[in-house]
Amino acid sequence: MRAHDVGVGGSTPGSTPGFFLQDIDFILLTGDFPAHDMWYQSREYNLGTSEAVVDIVKEVFAGVPVYPSIGNHEAFPGNM
Repeated sequence: MRAHDVGVGGSTPGSTPGFFLQDIDFILLTGDFPAHDMWYQSREYNLGTSEAVVDIVKEVFAGVPVYPSIGNHEAFPGNM
């Protein structure tokens, strides 16, 4: 990446500009965390994936309330 490729707020193409990550009141996670490889999924895999994503977001944004929701791939079998 070249220096002139960096955009507003220090963002790079495809990333979220830093100024969007200030003064966050809450985070709403919209689900669909497990990969869409339905043939490899299990109840335990899907729960573990969802827990891992929520834990990482809570760690990175400590002190910010996180509200996860369920997408159509969290259930097992999927697309329920």
